[in-house]
Amino acid sequence: MKIVIAGAGIGGAGTELTELSYHNHLGQRIWYEPRDRASDCDWRQLAVHRGVLQPILVDAVHDRLLAAFTQSCLDGYRLEDLPGGGGHLDALR
Repeated sequence: MKIVIAGAGIGGAGTELTELSYHNHLGQRIWYEPRDRASDCDWRQLAVHRGVLQPILVDAVHDRLLAAFTQSCLDGYRLEDLPGGGGHLDALR
């Protein structure tokens, strides 16, 4: 399954990675591997903080749910936040 979030702003929210490397306690490099386009990959690899990524994903899901409900002839939906986190989604007919 391929998940594509077009226009979600992830590209502008993250930093492109060019390498992954491990160092010892003296700062000397032990291991190195190129990443992202530096390794001739066709896709980008980004480092995005989860606090930045989660609202982007929520907005993308919200947009998709709205489109799905509109196509299925529902009047809309109501998203209710639950105490202690999480939420409840009701379809409005």
